[in-house]
Amino acid sequence: MVTLFVVSLLAFYLSKAAPGDPVAQQMAEMESAATNADRRAAQRSYAAAIVERHLHEPTFYLSVHPATHSRALDSIVRLDVRAAMTDMAEACACGGAVTNYYRHIEQFREATAALPDTLAQYDKWMQAGDALLLESRRQEARRTVSDLRKQTRDTRLEFVVRDLERAADLVAYHSHPKTLLRYIPTIYYHGTANQYHRWWTALLRGDLGRSYADGRPVTDKIADALPITLLLDAVSLVLIFVLGIPIGVYLTLARPGRQWVSGGLFLLYAIPTFWLATLCVVFLTHPEYGMDWFPAGGTGAGKSLLGQAWHYVLPVFCLTYGSLAYVARQMQQGMQLEWARDYVRAARARGFTRRRVLWGHAFRNAVFPMITIAAQAFGGLLSGAVVVEYVFNLPGIGRLMLFAIQAQDWPTLFGILMLTAVMTIVGNLLGDLAYKYANPLVRLG
Repeated sequence: MVTLFVVSLLAFYLSKAAPGDPVAQQMAEMESAATNADRRAAQRSYAAAIVERHLHEPTFYLSVHPATHSRALDSIVRLDVRAAMTDMAEACACGGAVTNYYRHIEQFREATAALPDTLAQYDKWMQAGDALLLESRRQEARRTVSDLRKQTRDTRLEFVVRDLERAADLVAYHSHPKTLLRYIPTIYYHGTANQYHRWWTALLRGDLGRSYADGRPVTDKIADALPITLLLDAVSLVLIFVLGIPIGVYLTLARPGRQWVSGGLFLLYAIPTFWLATLCVVFLTHPEYGMDWFPAGGTGAGKSLLGQAWHYVLPVFCLTYGSLAYVARQMQQGMQLEWARDYVRAARARGFTRRRVLWGHAFRNAVFPMITIAAQAFGGLLSGAVVVEYVFNLPGIGRLMLFAIQAQDWPTLFGILMLTAVMTIVGNLLGDLAYKYANPLVRLG
């Protein structure tokens, strides 16, 4: 449980550190709004979406700020504006002055929005107000305000801009960037009304949020992709250990052809998966090469059971060959170590047959590394097939994760991360239980 909590902290803060505004990413009308009414409607929609997602709340149970920080800045709804104003407050060590400056910017934007759209300077003033919200350098902000003061002279905005200029002057000239208060931390406790608490409690209920890409629940998207990945990886795992363990035992014994088999395993292990998968698609699925023996990709939905299974032959092969070589080599090394131990020589001296010593004594101890490998492979089931699923166009977890990265769909990506963490923990637990079953002398805990 502690491991899962640490992973959840990591996933949550990575999602917060991800670039882009998660709300603005889904609101194209903020960029396409052309009229005053459109802009105001987009701003209201944006604020409502922020509140609906609780993004206006503190990030964690505790937050640490310099003593010059103003908590009023934390109530700014728009995330990029909050970051810019906070940076300005930390730079000038005068949070109260920056808060006052921000309020005057909002007053200027509201006054500008009340003007008729047909006014020649309307768009320029609206853009200036938006730019001031995102400008964290106080000197640059003051120059922009000074230009606005000249442009709005003898207009309805003159007195509003005059007050804004005074607030900008207060930030620019009456701040104290060298004050020691910048280096005195202040800790704020926010209770359970914070984003992480809501995210963690929702996670325990199985709610992973909604996708940024299409708005669907992340749980539904993972549920659609999970069966394909589990089927693909489960068949691969069975083949890896069912074939790899006997091959490793065979390589331990002095029999003809051992060097050829060992060399072939090294060759398989050295071949990159993406390269071989691409070759399989090019040469084994197209009729122009005369070897269109397999489907080019997909799951074969709607076909018979045999037809669907035929779609998985090449993906399973590409997932199996490299790990098969690794498991066989590990099994060979384990058997060689056990075969040279004293208890094996003693058993053979007592007259036991070679087969009985091999399978009844050496194999049972040599199989322990296989338990560790199987436990690790179980934890990597969800993320191990990214390349194969992409090349063969299989809509599994691996391809879903790749598309989530490309689309900056962080809820989906970190939902897969949390599911992978759970699978890893379960795999380690099953590995411990398997150790206990294989050797009763092992004590759990």
